[in-house]
Amino acid sequence: MLVRAAHYEALRQRADKEPWRSMREAVQSCTSLTYRPDGSAYRQYASMRHVMRQAALACILFPQERSRYVTHIVEQLGHWDDLNATRERQPRSDWSSMVTGGDAFFMSVLALDVIHDDLTDSQRTAIEQRLQTWFDYERDESTGSWVLAKYGAMGLWALYLDDREAFEAYAGAYDRRLRQHFTEDGVALVGGNYASARLAGGELAKTYFMDVLALHGWHDYYNDPLLGAFYEWFYAGMVTPTRRFAIFQDCGETTHSGTSGVIANWRAHRFSRTAAAHAAWFEPEDLTPGILGYVLVDEPLPEPRAPASRLWKSGYAALWEAPHADALMAALWAPNRAFQHDHFEINAVHLTGYSQTLLRNAGYEGWGNPVAGFSWKYVSRFDMWPESDHAVGGNIAYLHRDKPHRSKAGGGLQEGILHPSIDYAAGDAGDAVNGGQHARSIVLVKDRTRGERPYFLLFDEMTRHASTDSSLLEAPLRLALHPASNQQQTITPRRSYRWAYDQDVFLTIYLASEATEETRLKRGGLSQFEEAPLYLHAEFAFEAEQTQALTVLFPHHGETSAPAMTRIGGDGFSGAKIVHNEKTADLALASNGMRQVAHGDVEWTGRAAILRRRDQRTVLYLVRRSQQLVAPGAIGFDSDEPISLVMEGRTGQILSPGTDVNFHSDLVTGEIHLDGKRLSATPAAGGWRVHIPAGSHRIDFVE
Repeated sequence: MLVRAAHYEALRQRADKEPWRSMREAVQSCTSLTYRPDGSAYRQYASMRHVMRQAALACILFPQERSRYVTHIVEQLGHWDDLNATRERQPRSDWSSMVTGGDAFFMSVLALDVIHDDLTDSQRTAIEQRLQTWFDYERDESTGSWVLAKYGAMGLWALYLDDREAFEAYAGAYDRRLRQHFTEDGVALVGGNYASARLAGGELAKTYFMDVLALHGWHDYYNDPLLGAFYEWFYAGMVTPTRRFAIFQDCGETTHSGTSGVIANWRAHRFSRTAAAHAAWFEPEDLTPGILGYVLVDEPLPEPRAPASRLWKSGYAALWEAPHADALMAALWAPNRAFQHDHFEINAVHLTGYSQTLLRNAGYEGWGNPVAGFSWKYVSRFDMWPESDHAVGGNIAYLHRDKPHRSKAGGGLQEGILHPSIDYAAGDAGDAVNGGQHARSIVLVKDRTRGERPYFLLFDEMTRHASTDSSLLEAPLRLALHPASNQQQTITPRRSYRWAYDQDVFLTIYLASEATEETRLKRGGLSQFEEAPLYLHAEFAFEAEQTQALTVLFPHHGETSAPAMTRIGGDGFSGAKIVHNEKTADLALASNGMRQVAHGDVEWTGRAAILRRRDQRTVLYLVRRSQQLVAPGAIGFDSDEPISLVMEGRTGQILSPGTDVNFHSDLVTGEIHLDGKRLSATPAAGGWRVHIPAGSHRIDFVE
């Protein structure tokens, strides 16, 4: 079912090279491995899985000793009588029996297939009857929800028996369940831990039944764009510079499984060359020896490719400063679907920097298990009660104190720009926020040209819906931000706060928008913490039915080394001046976009802006959904419709709905290129007017 006898010699020749040589050496002594009747049901099933995955491979690689390995397999498969008795003593809904038991069954069927022609009829019948007993019980009695494992194990058995009707039923059910895990561009809705366990880790029936189906021509998963997209997201999106998972959904603070020796890390090339290169960046451990890995991994790891900033339109963004452990990285979660193991975390963020998890969400301690000081319901849903000060577990924005979010599905990404000096992504909460519409922009300022340090900005835009609920009509914009630290300090109430981490790392959170008296620190549990840390709960008043809040999150080495930050603001806008050194300062501005903002020699109309100024000249800027910018040193603009734009010198990246734009600056000569092609430009109002088609484009102003 996995390999035919005609392929054996080619498989043996693989052992001349790594990683197959080491696997061959490892399985040669597999007769020392035996079923372990002692211990938990999990350990019993795991011991059978371990024996079968190695012994089946040894039968192929050592033909001169084949009879010895066949005898060992037959003897060990006799212990399915014990396993079936164990199964009847377990609850009908039992994870170990279905998942680990399913893996033991899966490997036992593969081993039986390898030795099928070596057996007498009576031997074969006895083994098949034992396996059929497990199959019948799980089919008829089991009530567990781990159906991906169930369909994989049972589908393999149906294939072995050549029961085409049952095989088609289980294969179809497996495929449908598999696809429920993903957005259209490959984001796994279950988060990192469960994406690994089910689709890229060590749970064999779940992950590798798709390989059996592909090898038998049922469906070409290896060339299925959805699976390729998933593995690219898993190895390049759902990871931090410290090779850990970004914490969303039921996912704990743990090392990414890409560092382990599981088969998926070594067989990613079958789905995507890009995914395989990213998997190689993890430097995975030696491949776990066994028949699945030996057969499915048919190439060595390629040259590694580090993750880089990337956007997934369905609702995920990974923003990377650089591919090393000390680099800053941000992830934004706003998928447009929900499935399982999910939390109310739409538009939540996760931040990493200087080898530390800086800001994270509630996480996971195992199904049904609470985090310190709080309930299980607090982790996965909401558990709003006065004794906990109505704490929430995610880094979210909301309105209603008692029912913050009503959906675990968001609206995907609105837009984003990735640039060598600054990255930006905007998430749309869709219908998630109870009583309102929320958009969150996460910005990673990366430029270090003159010794400046990188940092993050959050722009939160909230619009209240009409409602008869007075608690919503009067509700402020509420933000929850959870630093992963139990060492905190209030520097200035309602304005500036600082958290300490290992290795002399600190995170200063600066509220650039005016916060209300209800802004404070309060307890909120995080998984893997023995004591619930204090997190920042901030509230902001509304202007009519809209408001916006700007937050600076500045990681730094040394307690007092954060740059000087001061609030700036005026009619309809708020912001911060961030002073890096005597020559360089950043202006970060937030507005509702309805009126012109004037601050010093800067004029701007839009939703969000960040300008880097050196010697009072603008050398870099980002504007979000803006229609005007005038700033010394910058290529300014006026546009008929809002655009988003990053400009550094004469080069930038623009997002346009399809609109005319008038660019003005002494740097604009009239020769303007879009995606390498010259635009037709006409003189207008002290500048040059061009039409920018809808979409994302590189823009260059030629000298």
